[in-house]
Amino acid sequence: MNAIILTGKVVAISENKFSKSGSPKVEFTVEMETKNSPVRWNCIANGALSESLSNLSEEDYVLVSGRVEANLFAGSKSLTIILRDAQRLEVNLPDTECGTFSQ
Repeated sequence: MNAIILTGKVVAISENKFSKSGSPKVEFTVEMETKNSPVRWNCIANGALSESLSNLSEEDYVLVSGRVEANLFAGSKSLTIILRDAQRLEVNLPDTECGTFSQ
């Protein structure tokens, strides 16, 4: 079992979907800045968590936690976070590059 917690900006959202069992599901991409270049993580929320994220929009900042799952297809590798929890963050950015996060 692995675990990850990170904050970042939502840069893409797929439309709300349903799993094969009929449970609600939402997928979105979170981008976090690193020293060298931005890193993007695919995120999947299921069930009640998916419903609580239904009003999420691009440019929102989020705190997400879950487990990392690697997917191999057609010779490329994709890392996805299967979410256990997620929260939208209010961001107060001053005129500098540094910002503060508050819930």
